[in-house]
Amino acid sequence: MYIFDNNFIIDVITQRYGDQYADIFIYCLKNKRVVLSTSQLHNLRFVFKRNYKDYYNSYIFFEKKCRIV
Repeated sequence: MYIFDNNFIIDVITQRYGDQYADIFIYCLKNKRVVLSTSQLHNLRFVFKRNYKDYYNSYIFFEKKCRIV
């Protein structure tokens, strides 16, 4: 299992640095290896709603694919 850092999640979903990490991200999602901490949820939702509104739905889709611990 992998707990991704908030900034990593934001970077990948918004493609802030291109798609250089997309393969890792997709592999982990497909193999159900992504874990989010409950403490991350509020912060990530807030950041996406406030700063990345265009990507909010993509984030919610991602969140639903993760295991929450």
